[in-house]
Amino acid sequence: MLFDDRLGTQIFSALPDVIDRVNKGLRTTAVMSEFLCQVNVAVSLAEVLMSPFLRNLNFESMPKMLRHLFYTKLKDFSGLYYLNLSSLSGGWKTCEMEPTVLKGICSMKHLKCLVLNYDCTDNILELLQTACPYLETLDISSSKSITNNSVKYLIELENIRQLQLYRTGVTIEGYTRLLINLKYIEDVGRFDEIGRALELVDQTIHTYDEMDRRKLSLKVFVSRYVTMKHLQLLALWCPEITTVSLFHNPLINDLMFLIPINKLMTLKLLSCDFFGDQVRDVLQVKGCNLTHLHFEHVDQIDMNALIYISQYCPDLKSLTIYNCDMVETINIKLNDSTLTSSTNLYKKLKEGLSKDVLQKLNLTLFWSPPNNSVCPSSIAKYFTDLGYEVEQHEIEAKLSLNKTFRIPKIDKDYIHEIVEYVGLNLLECETEDLGENLVIYVPEIELGNQRTLEISKTKWVAFNVCGFENVPKGDALNLKHRGDDDFFVFLYSENNYLIYKSTGNNKVSK
Repeated sequence: MLFDDRLGTQIFSALPDVIDRVNKGLRTTAVMSEFLCQVNVAVSLAEVLMSPFLRNLNFESMPKMLRHLFYTKLKDFSGLYYLNLSSLSGGWKTCEMEPTVLKGICSMKHLKCLVLNYDCTDNILELLQTACPYLETLDISSSKSITNNSVKYLIELENIRQLQLYRTGVTIEGYTRLLINLKYIEDVGRFDEIGRALELVDQTIHTYDEMDRRKLSLKVFVSRYVTMKHLQLLALWCPEITTVSLFHNPLINDLMFLIPINKLMTLKLLSCDFFGDQVRDVLQVKGCNLTHLHFEHVDQIDMNALIYISQYCPDLKSLTIYNCDMVETINIKLNDSTLTSSTNLYKKLKEGLSKDVLQKLNLTLFWSPPNNSVCPSSIAKYFTDLGYEVEQHEIEAKLSLNKTFRIPKIDKDYIHEIVEYVGLNLLECETEDLGENLVIYVPEIELGNQRTLEISKTKWVAFNVCGFENVPKGDALNLKHRGDDDFFVFLYSENNYLIYKSTGNNKVSK
């Protein structure tokens, strides 16, 4: 770090303390002019930093009373490599702040990283093409002025590697153009529909000549809406992927599709089950490459899970377990020779399995009679006679009938989207309203100010049978856990149907 940067860090951290001491040292009868005089002396210290030799300028670490002073002097920082303008006006005065930013960055030919949230515009992007030819990182999150029309300027930033467009107006089509045209792009930040963008990339690149086809340079994948097909395309078109962060959808996602991602080093999973959703199996194969592992709202984490992590991930540098309920497991060997009525272990076990303790728990039992002579309800009578409260789970049915223009492609390769679509309808989720979390199954084509959809008329009927979560399958020596116990049938013509079911540890579609 250069002397100017070290000096700037010290001044920005010391100024709030100086001003705080000024406040505490003033007499209660002091006039405002006395306070302003002392504050101006403190603020003038920061003017020493205004030189072309400063390499890093971060407005987030700067006292607010200094920010306006530095905004007006941006043109003096021609040697900056890193500039973080933070939220600027927060999007309230974008038009007023635009000339100030334009005057400042026009002289920053060495700039490599720019953070400009809320207030970026097309004029600023257009200037960056010529004023900052070495720009590699650009964060313009939450800038409402950035839309698909801005993509033509972003494509001209040939050296860009990290581009943050979260909460902007750029849609799936815009991201698709960016992924195809930016040769060195490694990170586009969080975009929940990036999986659908990869589908469009796949369709578009296949129209190119074989010599013009190339893999994407993407290294970071962050999304809250992912299907198995998206993970397949990710492994196919993004061989350099090292970081994956996804929100698990237990209806359609099979985490085993992460295995083909050869260079995976950082894995972040949200809302899944460690055993039921095959996280353990993924770690068994990919754990040797992982250096960072993040679990958030992940269930079934117990001592066994931690042991598996330690065994499968020997090179792990960071392990984060956030908002996960740690489960204590107890293994009881009833045939243990030490488990006799005269031992303390027997007394503790009898106390732990007593009626008072078990009545505080909810037990779900799946039981089939050993032969036809045994009544299926006898197990319920047995526990009722012991004094337990028994509740029978009746089969519930829900019917949904509607007409829509947005449906997945009816094909066996898209069965995971079909299962998800039917599930959304049964849950009465909105799939038609235009909004930030819109689910679009049919790509839209923009023609001027109009949007067109290519649709087909199809009649179909489907039913989805859902059982209990985390159903164990197999015998006592070879027990397998599943994330759910369900199957799905989709009929769309007289002789055509699709079946989706869970088998063993992996969900297999047929």
